[in-house]
Amino acid sequence: MSGLSLLPFLALALLLFCPLQACTPRQPVQSTLRAAPLTDFAKWERVRDSELQRPSFSDKGIAGASESANAGWLLLEECFAQAALLDKARAVNSFFNRMPYKEDLEAFGTEEYWATPEEFMRHCGDCEDFAIAKYYALKRLGVRAEQMRITGVWNMRKNEGHSVLLVLDNDRLYILDNVFKQVQPFDELAHEYRLIYHVNENTLWRRPDKS
Repeated sequence: MSGLSLLPFLALALLLFCPLQACTPRQPVQSTLRAAPLTDFAKWERVRDSELQRPSFSDKGIAGASESANAGWLLLEECFAQAALLDKARAVNSFFNRMPYKEDLEAFGTEEYWATPEEFMRHCGDCEDFAIAKYYALKRLGVRAEQMRITGVWNMRKNEGHSVLLVLDNDRLYILDNVFKQVQPFDELAHEYRLIYHVNENTLWRRPDKS
C-alpha cells in the first residue's frame, strides 16, 4: 500500500483551507429509522469498544499509518483543528479518499468486516471502513458524535448497498463518500438512496422491518 506523500498533501491542505460555499440551511432528511439497542450491531460495537480502549488517533498521529501518511495527517490536524466543521469534513474526506479501496475478503479474509481506523490504515478496506475512519478522524478534530452518522444506504440507481458518513451542520446533512471527491448536501442526493441504518457511538437507528 503506497503512502500519502507529504509535499502534495501540503498543497492540498492549503487549498482545502479555503472555505466552502455557503449553503442555505435546511431541515435534516427525515426517515422512518427508529432507535434500537447498540447491542444489535456487533460489528460496530467491536470497533467502538476498541477505539475506547486504544484510540487509533492520538497526539502521535494515526496508528497503523505509513510514515508519509502519518505526517500528512499531523499536518491536516494542525491546520484544521480550529476550522469550521465543513472545512474539517472536506479535508478529512479528501485525505482518506486517497486510500485504496479493497473488498473485505481481500483485506481481512472475511466478508462484512468492520475495521478500526488502525486496521484500515494497515490493510485498506471497503466503504464502511472509509466511513469509520472519517468518523474517528472528525471526532479527533472536535466534531461531536451527535453530529455524525455512519449510514448504510441502498443505492437505487446502482441497485447495491453502500456505506457513507453523514455530518450535520446548521440543520443540514452532508455526505462524505469514498466515491465522491466533494462533500455534498445529502438532500441533493437523497432521491438516489434508501436509508437502511444510522449509527454513532451512542445510538443505532434502523428500519423497523430490519431484524
